[in-house]
Amino acid sequence: DAHEFLSQCLDQLKEDMEKLNKTWKNEPVAGEDSPAARGCHEAIAARVFTCPIVSNVEFEVLHTIGCKTCCESVTKREQFNDLSIDLPRRKKLLPPRSIQDSLDLFFRVCSSFFTLHSFI
Repeated sequence: DAHEFLSQCLDQLKEDMEKLNKTWKNEPVAGEDSPAARGCHEAIAARVFTCPIVSNVEFEVLHTIGCKTCCESVTKREQFNDLSIDLPRRKKLLPPRSIQDSLDLFFRVCSSFFTLHSFI
């Protein structure tokens, strides 16, 4: 479907940018022994292309799972480029909801019962 296709395109573009930056850093400069070439080589090594996916689409979510009994917690960071949230729908009897309401619902604190030690 369209979502899978978009995800594949974003992943491919991110990989291509990583390869381009790696190639750009390792590319030899003609006449490397001259002072001008060394200065040019340093300028090329310092130049890194910014990946548009990382800077505009990708974000990090920090999950924390805590035990109410022993007060220990486990924190996990995950990279995302999309969220599956329910978009607000207008219902006649209910007040209008916003996208912020949907995000708040997605990131709400939930109480679930797990054995914390299985996560450690």
